[in-house]
Amino acid sequence: MHQQKSKVFQGIIDCKYVVFIIWLGVSLGLVKFALQYESVTSMYFAPPSGSASAKGVEFVNATFPSLTKTETVVVMVNDVKKQYYEKGELLCNNSHTQVKSKLIDFTKDVKNIMENDYSEFFLKTEDYYTTHSQYDNILNYQVKLLGQQERPFAETEKAAARMFCKESAMIIQGVFDASWEGQKITADMKKDFQKSADSKLADLGLEVSILSTSNLNEDMASGTMKDVLKLDSFSIVLGLIVVALFIKNIKLMIITIINLAFAFAVSFGISYFIATSIDVASFSSAVQSSCMVALAFDYSLFLFTRVKTEISMGSNPEQVIHNMLKYSGRVVLVSGFCLAVTFILLMVCPVKMVKSIGLCSFISICCIVFSCITNSAAMLAIFPKFFIGEKFDFWRTDYLNPKRRANLRQEVVEEKQQQVEAPKQLSKCAQVCTVQKNVPLKVGKFETCIVKTLTKTISKKWVSALCCLAVCAISLPFLAPMVNMKHSINLAQLIPRSSKTLKAINEFGDAFGSGLISPFYVIFTKKGTNYYTCTTAECNNSFDVMGNMAQEFIDASQTTFSAKEDKYLQLDHTKVIAPFYPGQKLSLEHFQQLLYVKDPSLKFAVLQTSPQSTVPLPLSTFALMITPEVPMTAGGSDKFVPFYRDIITKYEKIFRETYGITISEYGRNNAMIDAVDMLFEKFIMVFGISFAAVFVILMVAFRSFFAPIRLIIEVALIYIFFFGVNTLIFQYGHVHDDDALHWGTIFIMCSLSLGLACDYDIFSFNGVYTHFNDHYKAAIKAGAELSFKDCVIASYDNVLTVMTAGLIMIISFCGLLLSSLDLLLQFGCCLVVGLAFDTFVVVPIIVPGLSFIFGTVNLFPGNIILHKKVLKEMAAEKAANASNADAGVVPEDKKEEKNSEDRAEIVVATEENVVTVELPQEIPAPQE
Repeated sequence: MHQQKSKVFQGIIDCKYVVFIIWLGVSLGLVKFALQYESVTSMYFAPPSGSASAKGVEFVNATFPSLTKTETVVVMVNDVKKQYYEKGELLCNNSHTQVKSKLIDFTKDVKNIMENDYSEFFLKTEDYYTTHSQYDNILNYQVKLLGQQERPFAETEKAAARMFCKESAMIIQGVFDASWEGQKITADMKKDFQKSADSKLADLGLEVSILSTSNLNEDMASGTMKDVLKLDSFSIVLGLIVVALFIKNIKLMIITIINLAFAFAVSFGISYFIATSIDVASFSSAVQSSCMVALAFDYSLFLFTRVKTEISMGSNPEQVIHNMLKYSGRVVLVSGFCLAVTFILLMVCPVKMVKSIGLCSFISICCIVFSCITNSAAMLAIFPKFFIGEKFDFWRTDYLNPKRRANLRQEVVEEKQQQVEAPKQLSKCAQVCTVQKNVPLKVGKFETCIVKTLTKTISKKWVSALCCLAVCAISLPFLAPMVNMKHSINLAQLIPRSSKTLKAINEFGDAFGSGLISPFYVIFTKKGTNYYTCTTAECNNSFDVMGNMAQEFIDASQTTFSAKEDKYLQLDHTKVIAPFYPGQKLSLEHFQQLLYVKDPSLKFAVLQTSPQSTVPLPLSTFALMITPEVPMTAGGSDKFVPFYRDIITKYEKIFRETYGITISEYGRNNAMIDAVDMLFEKFIMVFGISFAAVFVILMVAFRSFFAPIRLIIEVALIYIFFFGVNTLIFQYGHVHDDDALHWGTIFIMCSLSLGLACDYDIFSFNGVYTHFNDHYKAAIKAGAELSFKDCVIASYDNVLTVMTAGLIMIISFCGLLLSSLDLLLQFGCCLVVGLAFDTFVVVPIIVPGLSFIFGTVNLFPGNIILHKKVLKEMAAEKAANASNADAGVVPEDKKEEKNSEDRAEIVVATEENVVTVELPQEIPAPQE
């Protein structure tokens, strides 16, 4: 009987111009936004709901808004070559000719740029020259006020001076309103500051750099985009070459390139609007582009392999396109749907940044899947002569020589007329159910050798079981390093190793201490209390306890971080800044007396640690500012934050119950710590849901309970192998000084590996499933049992395609190994190792091996349903034939027809080779 053509597939073919124009129009409309996508991404972590950091931000917004609603920008002048270094002398007071005067001029120029050119966002600046004179006035007045002959806080004065100047470096600190467009304005400011430096400091040989959170984000975004463009170009070229060599038709690669261009424009354009609404991680574009490039070549290989097969069978263009969609298109749709589901389910994660990655990756996967399916069909239908009109290999064609072209056509015609030599031995089913193909495909020696080798692994069930155990023996030893795998939150892994910003951050840390730009705070507040006028014993005592808490941070850090690798987190009196603890503990009386100074600016004692912009004012809120050596890139904050929170928890009850004071934490890195911790706490839940969704999809697609169980076994082996290997490389091998895999690498690779494993399993097992379903009825009618081993052997054609697709992806992702970003390097290494194991071990051994061992159990309960359906159809046909015979009508299915839809293929293994043969529409029952 004729199989009805799918209305959807036929609709795509009929509406070919509409499909192509829609893709072209939407792509052109969004390409402008796609090019700006990376500029609106960031690495800002919104505090997870209910976390300590979220409560802290809410509290600080109400009591100390200048902490959360401002951003610090630091301009650093650095004498890298130590030209003016003099031991004990600050660069700001350098005695070298014109150094000090030029530094003063540059400082004034920078402050003028901030105050005038960026006055809309500018709040205040701090620098050595201004602060030193103000502190000098304060301390002189204090000597007079307290009746002392010597300055009581000489160490504090030195600390204040050294906050802005060292022997070989100087900084100017500006504070801006956080509502500014940081990345854009930072880039403009860089140019203005550099222009000033060129005019004022060029002849001194001093380097000028700018440090800020926005600057860091800009560096991450630009660095990621440059690496993505460079590596994608490399991957696309290699991918095109490999796919073209495999399908031997370079013209079809034009469709692949157009599909990829459409997918990039549409997905990045949509992601741009998402990034303007919610925070999208700067490395999201790398994940999206990697998925699209890999899937574009994978799906092109699957689709165009079918095109190649149909052309060799002599199908007309419409049949070629329809069967491409019917067979390969459906597999692409199911596998793409599985991969998309694994990413969209990241939306259940409580961390907004991960949600954004999942949403944007889902959009990218959908775009590449639908562009490959719909646009490929549309372009083949619009230009059938160009893409599928030639029946000979492009590689053997000389288009500049008409005579040679004619000769080649004749050679190909002669080749097609040759018949495949009949196999020496055929199973009973094959003898009854198969005939030769009209136009046999030529199988290479290499492919034949691979198939013969793989066929030996399923010669006996015990051989298959032994091979599967050997794969387990390869993977399971890596379980130990995987169990001990750690995760890193270091943002330096997202910045190019050659980045000037990263270099400046390290130089700033060496000179001034890394924590000055991203400090941690402890906020104290008591509504209705004014520490400016309070003289009660309660105020005095609470002030003393605040100072005790500050001292405990110092003392506890010395013991907690005593290990050599943690000493950089230890605190001293220069790293703990508060109105009640400027170098040594102040009494409340002395603090209040200092506030009476007419024109001081308590830069470190009040203004940086209280929400007021001028004094004296009612002071009901204070902040303890702690500056451990935790850089802007957050390295080490995962160790410091638990220590810092433990001390806050210890004092929280004392302040609340004894003094009625509320204390809270605040730090820009705290939200990242909470987000990543919560991410891994919900890890099992998130991927449990993903596995459940994939389980259901495979169960429905193959009508089998065992198919998804087999996939879980495969994914477990792949996870253990590639995570174990990469833990040894990056955590224990310390490649590029990494101490662990980045959290983003771990989380994204789990989703991507699950999707790719599902993709390859579906396409590999689809050969078994299709062969069984296509030939089961014929076997029953022939009175023969359909050998499941033959079904497994029939799938080796798909296995070879999957191995080629995996090889393409491996070659493509090798470009990531050259990345200057540690995150992309880790990402590439995980992909290459995981894909190699999946492609060359799991797919050719585990999938056929388990399929052969468990036989028809692989298809349960679908095989039972199919059996009942076949028996019902045969009964109906028998009744119809009896009725037709009585009426003298010849049944339609007895007429000779040549319809590609009524043909099915079967691959039968012999000792000599693998031969592809066809079934006729009807197999006569054996004679009695």
